[in-house]
Amino acid sequence: MLFPFDLILTAAPPDTREAAALTRRVAHLAYRVGPGLSLLRGSIGASMRGGLMALSDEDCDGQPGDTEALCHEVLRECSARNFEGVVADFEQTCAPQLEPFVERLAPALRQRRLSLYVTPLYAGLAEDATVIIPTALVSGSLRERLAQAREHFGPRLALELERIARDITLPDAQGQGLRLDRDQLHALAEGRQVFFSRELCSHYFTYKDRKTQQTHFVLFDDAQSLLKKMSLASGMGIREGFLLYPDAKGIWETLNA
Repeated sequence: MLFPFDLILTAAPPDTREAAALTRRVAHLAYRVGPGLSLLRGSIGASMRGGLMALSDEDCDGQPGDTEALCHEVLRECSARNFEGVVADFEQTCAPQLEPFVERLAPALRQRRLSLYVTPLYAGLAEDATVIIPTALVSGSLRERLAQAREHFGPRLALELERIARDITLPDAQGQGLRLDRDQLHALAEGRQVFFSRELCSHYFTYKDRKTQQTHFVLFDDAQSLLKKMSLASGMGIREGFLLYPDAKGIWETLNA
């Protein structure tokens, strides 16, 4: 890699050991905020140490709970696992139950010299936290998005890198399109001319459905387009990013060359 960038693999429990064999910086997708602000743990192996705790809100039921107790459980797990910090991967609408938790967790981690990463929804609640910015665009400009994020959130940013593969029917009111797996993508791309969008930092091609006569816009990433996103971000002072382990298969060595 010809530019400074630290790539973190996010991995669910079944993939933890394979991900850890590639890098010491693994964000463990094994933790969830459960009902009543309880901490739910997945199995990542008793010997697994280091990396980051990735904490999801997908099982949060919106019921009140003990914020202090949840914070204590998270800190205890960080200590037991020698985690270097927490990724508060909260993607639902900013929840009243989680807001005071993030506000309490941020200074507690800072006092222990541990890192905190948050989604943009929670950025205003955590001083000195690193804000994770999605890079999977289907319209607009990635450079502009990152510039706006720096202006709004400050310099502490990290990328959420997604190996995007989407088939968008034009015009598409939703704009996100249909997700494709790798086999579907390769079948559609075969024999077609592929272009690169400098604005989106992704590859694309078009085709017309013979049955419906509708035009399709297929947007996708590979190792080279992800490298371009990382290089762009690095040039803007953003030096970290998260990539799901399944998306790293077959391209990890290229991304870290």
